[in-house]
Amino acid sequence: MTCAPIRSHLRTLARERIKRDVLPPSAHMETWGGHGNGEVCSLCDNPIGSEDIEYEMAGVVNGTHRIYRFHLECHTAWEVEITPNEGSK
Repeated sequence: MTCAPIRSHLRTLARERIKRDVLPPSAHMETWGGHGNGEVCSLCDNPIGSEDIEYEMAGVVNGTHRIYRFHLECHTAWEVEITPNEGSK
């Protein structure tokens, strides 16, 4: 996890999207990292540019194959929210 404070609005958004089943409630997926290529972030809905680090996750969620893409900071906010005793669920 990052040493910088995580923006509270990203954590709030992550909690909301997890509750609505828009984002997965766990990290049991294959994950890759690299530079973005303009795809939209699954958390903040903004493009992930080539100057940004992108985390891509793929796996089956509720019987459907899904792909999620995150900015580094957005992935960290989501990860905090799914980690027991770290998130504010």
